[in-house]
Amino acid sequence: MPDELSLVLAQALVSAVESGDGFAGGVYLRSRTPGLLRLAVLAGLPGQLFRPWWRMHVNRPFPVSEAYRSGRPVLLSDAEEAMRRFPQLMAGLPFPFGSLWVPITGPRGSMGVLAVLRSSTPGQPVATADGERLHRLGRRLGAALTDLERRGVDCVWEAEPVPVQLPAATTPPVRVGRFDWDLHSGQVAADDELCVILGFEPAAFPGTVDALAERLVPEDVYGLWALARQTVESAEPVVRRMRLRGPDGRSHLLELSGRWTHPDGDVSASHLTGFLVDLGAGPVVPEAADRLPRGILSLDRLGRITYANGLAEELLGHSRAELVGHPVWQALPWFAHEAYEEHYRAALIADEPV
Repeated sequence: MPDELSLVLAQALVSAVESGDGFAGGVYLRSRTPGLLRLAVLAGLPGQLFRPWWRMHVNRPFPVSEAYRSGRPVLLSDAEEAMRRFPQLMAGLPFPFGSLWVPITGPRGSMGVLAVLRSSTPGQPVATADGERLHRLGRRLGAALTDLERRGVDCVWEAEPVPVQLPAATTPPVRVGRFDWDLHSGQVAADDELCVILGFEPAAFPGTVDALAERLVPEDVYGLWALARQTVESAEPVVRRMRLRGPDGRSHLLELSGRWTHPDGDVSASHLTGFLVDLGAGPVVPEAADRLPRGILSLDRLGRITYANGLAEELLGHSRAELVGHPVWQALPWFAHEAYEEHYRAALIADEPV
């Protein structure tokens, strides 16, 4: 289990990033070296790529240092303002982004700095309410650290930064509808959730597979019937899956399971059980990416590989099992080259495609 100091810092940082409408953030704490701040927690960014910013002296011309020294927030709306006030920051991170830096204050002054990175707002200063809200979180974190110190916890940092995965943005919840398909009569018994997914009032659902098919695009109707035949022609219990596009244009996952049996010669006893999963507004499905004539590799914000299509496996000479779940610079050591790291930093921080 994480130690109490790390948990307090991580919770405060997640709240700050969400409150500041950010995409990443960090917490700097005092170290045992006088005048040296260390990055204790980093959220939404891979620590390996931001190693040059792990240590910061309080006398350097950077926003984190100024916020710590002055005890006042430093609010930067865009790259132009950051370049004017802190050119050394932009020399190391020459990308369009905004940032908010507030001191973590206790009874004896600054204890550290809370930082939030967010999209730039060119020509528009940071809203006063945003700065005040984050400043309150900084004071609240200072009070929490002071309480930890009273209980004997040494609130200084000497280790590497703790990585924190930020919660995903709110999306429509995944819904699952169930149905039972009588293959002899074509009747479909559906639960209320299935009806809602397909746009029927539960009481108005006709209870036929034709009615279900009417809510699908034509090419999916043929695929649905082909899928059913594949399932029932198998001698073994099977599960078949396919993607269907619903009436609202969103992607759904259809799963059919069953066995083609004729107990006592009764054909009418053959049924298929199905589930229709509303996937919400999720990312592009893997099946679609597999059909693209390009190698595709997806990374999360901490640098871990989350997906690789078939062509990417061929080009990189590694299977998905060797890639997915691993930091990209470990799975592909050549990625640690400075040029690639710089492009990845740009992709994580900039508002624009790189």
